[in-house]
Amino acid sequence: HPCATAKSSSGASHSIVAVLPCTANDVRWLQAKLLSCGATLSAKHVQRVLVFAPRSDLSKIAQLALPAHWYLIAETDVMPPARRQQLEATPGWSNGWTRQQAIKLLSVHHRAAQEAQYLLMLDSDTLCTRGWRAPLADHFIAADGRVRTCVEPLNGWHGATHVARSARRWNFTRWVDATPYYGKPGASREVLGWTPQLLSRAGLTVVEDVLLAREADTSSASRWERIASLLLSRASKPWTEYATYFL
Repeated sequence: HPCATAKSSSGASHSIVAVLPCTANDVRWLQAKLLSCGATLSAKHVQRVLVFAPRSDLSKIAQLALPAHWYLIAETDVMPPARRQQLEATPGWSNGWTRQQAIKLLSVHHRAAQEAQYLLMLDSDTLCTRGWRAPLADHFIAADGRVRTCVEPLNGWHGATHVARSARRWNFTRWVDATPYYGKPGASREVLGWTPQLLSRAGLTVVEDVLLAREADTSSASRWERIASLLLSRASKPWTEYATYFL
């Protein structure tokens, strides 16, 4: 079906910034991504691609000769200085999952993403099967700004347990029934699937507002630091990547 072209009042396409966490161990995946996603993630389609990696891995990754609009950034630059040591000491940082979700959820506050209206969240092993003849925004962002994306039924989905956990901890049961999903014929709900995810900055801002209000934090810390603190509260009410699947 024909899709409405998303244009701003100035006539320019909506800006999309892609976010890609990786390490030196992902160099072969990154090579494959450059080959398969070169057209899809070209400057015509996305404003820039932000590749976040450990500072010690930057020189090895830089040998790939990334396109000019692909920016290689030390992962510590996306974390508030006051929280870096705490984040790196959290369980799961070394095996990658905590690192990836921290980069994705904090990237919206990074200076390199400030102009983005939408963020395309990628994983190192996300490859492209075909290129696009028109900007991604023209296909995936409706004229009213809402994102067209792929969803998955919650029943039987591998991530259902994680989504349910987020729903219970944040009291989002009015959005997603947090009771067991299995054995309930016809009770399927839908959520965003795995990456890639195309997320609206405005949507993320609303979700962050809700989470921060529920934390009732009266400190003078910046929003960037307060969001980072949510990532560190795993034992009580964690802000995890799975929470974005509600969007």
